[in-house]
Amino acid sequence: MTVRKLAHDESIEVAGPILSLSNRLSDEDLLAIAGGKSQDRLLAISKRSSLSEKVSDVLVTHGNRDVVLSVTRNEGARISDAGYTKLVDQSINDEVLAICVSMRKDIPQEHFNALIAKASEVVFEKLAASNPHAVYEVHRVLTDITGRDPAGQPKAKRDYREAAAQFDVVRRSGASLDPLVCEYAKNGKFEETVAALSALSEAPIKLVESVMNDARPDSDFALILAKAAGLSWPTVKQICILRRKVFRFSPQAIETARHSFDRLQTATAQRLVRFYNERHAALADFHQLEHQIRAQESPARAS
Repeated sequence: MTVRKLAHDESIEVAGPILSLSNRLSDEDLLAIAGGKSQDRLLAISKRSSLSEKVSDVLVTHGNRDVVLSVTRNEGARISDAGYTKLVDQSINDEVLAICVSMRKDIPQEHFNALIAKASEVVFEKLAASNPHAVYEVHRVLTDITGRDPAGQPKAKRDYREAAAQFDVVRRSGASLDPLVCEYAKNGKFEETVAALSALSEAPIKLVESVMNDARPDSDFALILAKAAGLSWPTVKQICILRRKVFRFSPQAIETARHSFDRLQTATAQRLVRFYNERHAALADFHQLEHQIRAQESPARAS
């Protein structure tokens, strides 16, 4: 009773330490106090060594920026799916919050992807520059491809130079390109499809080839490249079918791809490809990037 009374004290100097430190307050106690929406009390609660999803969600919903940042930085705070949705929405134009959200170890992959997709250009660039894990994850979104067939054998090396040269000639002629790419994919012309997708999306052929060889039916990588290339859904569908012929994807996978393609924003897709290109130019490959991240983590662990 004494602890609860102190937690409800009108003076934050009295109530604050109790709200932050006492383990004798239940979730019901904390929720009752948080329901008053007093920001100094919400901030005190946000500093507890552990927070349940219910309490965290109330703080994220009703707290001001200081409260939300405090919850996000609190490793002992458990955040629900709905809570992460709110955090991602609030991070759109807030670079500090975006970085804090991205660095949480328990952030679900879908919410991390949403954070990358929704962030403003400025926030996106600063997030990538400030958080090596963000670089790692965004790079993984584009390059987490094995490059091997289901049997584990390396893919036969293809030569795309002729296909790229032919597509460049057609492109310079001013001819309509979307129907041409559609025909390439429809007729099973793999090299021509890859070369065209690479040229239109401005992504390296090596990346496009890896994406086209990705055996996972739920992969959105091909859709990202196609959206960045400005291709229509009928053409993208043929690209999906070309991949399905190799890996025997179900027809349902094509329908799922259509919904994903419709939801994907062109600006988001182009930004992801641009981000890949910038990092790819600075670092030889994904393995080098991973090595640098691991090297940065080692001194931190040792200290």
